[in-house]
Order: sequence, then C-alpha cells, then structure tokens
Amino acid sequence: MLVNLIQSLDSEPDTALLRVGKQDIHIAAGGTVKVKCHVYFGPLDEDLPVVFEPKEEGACSGGLEVEGCLNRTKPGSSSHIYVPVFNNTEKEMTLRKRTELGTIQ
Repeated sequence: MLVNLIQSLDSEPDTALLRVGKQDIHIAAGGTVKVKCHVYFGPLDEDLPVVFEPKEEGACSGGLEVEGCLNRTKPGSSSHIYVPVFNNTEKEMTLRKRTELGTIQ
C-alpha cells in the first residue's frame, strides 16, 4: 500500500479537506473514536491510497488529539475514511460538527 501511495502522489497531487460530519461526536474520558469523514476527490476509477495529515497542534478542542494515518479511498465521486480521535482528558469531550480535522493527499 505504501508503494502504491508513493507512485500515486506523482500522478495525483490533489488534496482534500476532511471535516467531522453533520452531528457532534461525544468521546468518553480517556477514550478513542474513529470519526467517519467523507472525501470528495472527484470521480475515481480505482482505489487510491491517501495520507491523512491533521491540522496543526491545538486545532481541535482542548484535550482531543488527532493523528495522521494511511488510508484508502474507494472508486466513485466520493468516499469516506475513518480518522482516530483520542480524548486525553478525564472528562467527556465533544467534537463539534463540521470541525476541520486536516487534509488528505
């Protein structure tokens, strides 16, 4: 998958913004949630490996941490990927709808 990603970066330089969906997401204290994010890259004929790059430090609510990851999109005009979000606090946190998490390439 990593080799495919490197090869596709040469031919597909596009990036897309990833946001939380239409509803707030509640994350328990010390918990992790895989947030489903839609990807709009335009029509794709085949699976495409992508790298998720989170926004700079502190972009999410205090105590929530988002890490970069390697994913794969599906063919079609839109796809989705799951991004892990960690709650490093001792209380339940809310990730607000439409929050920008980062970009994919």
